[in-house]
Amino acid sequence: MPVGKPLVITPGNFTEDGKLSFTEKNSKRFRGEVPQAFRFDVGDLVVVITDLPSKMKILGKPAFIESENVLHNQRIGRVLFLNDDIEKRLLYYYLMTDSFLKNIKSSATGTMVKHTAPKRILNNAFRFPKNRKQQQSVVESLDKIRFETSGIQSVGWRKHSGLDELKRSILQKAFSGEILN
Repeated sequence: MPVGKPLVITPGNFTEDGKLSFTEKNSKRFRGEVPQAFRFDVGDLVVVITDLPSKMKILGKPAFIESENVLHNQRIGRVLFLNDDIEKRLLYYYLMTDSFLKNIKSSATGTMVKHTAPKRILNNAFRFPKNRKQQQSVVESLDKIRFETSGIQSVGWRKHSGLDELKRSILQKAFSGEILN
C-alpha cells in the first residue's frame, strides 16, 4: 500500500468485535487533495451505517479511530458529542450490546444492502450513571472483561488450530497406510 496516502474507512474495515482492521486486501487509499472535514481525529467514535451483506453482521457496530490519516466515508457515521456528560467508551459498549444492535437491524432498510440512519441510532436510549467517576469505573470493568475474554478467545483459537492440525496429520497417516488396524 502506498505510504502516506490517507486511508478511506469503509464497512469492510470493521470487525464484528468492534474494532477496525486495515489490511492490504481491505484498505482503500485516497488520491488527491483531502478536505479537512473528511479527516477523522484519533479517538473518534464511528458507527457502520451501511452493511453490504444482507446478514448485517456489522450494521450499527462501533469502533474507535486509532490512527491519523483516516478519512470519512458516507457509509460510516461519526459520533459527535454535544457535551461531556458521557464517557465515549461507555457509549461504545452500549453500541456493542445485543439489544442496541437488534434495534438497529430490525429498523434497517434496503433489500440487498442494509442501511440505518443517524435518526434511528439516536432513537435508542439507555440509562447511565450521571457521575463521570462511576462511568469511568463501569468502563474500566468492561475493559477488563473484554481483555480477559479476548485472552480466552485467543486460547480457544490456538486449541482449535491445534486440533485441525492433529486431524490433518491423522488423516494423512490413515490415507498413507501408516495407521493400521
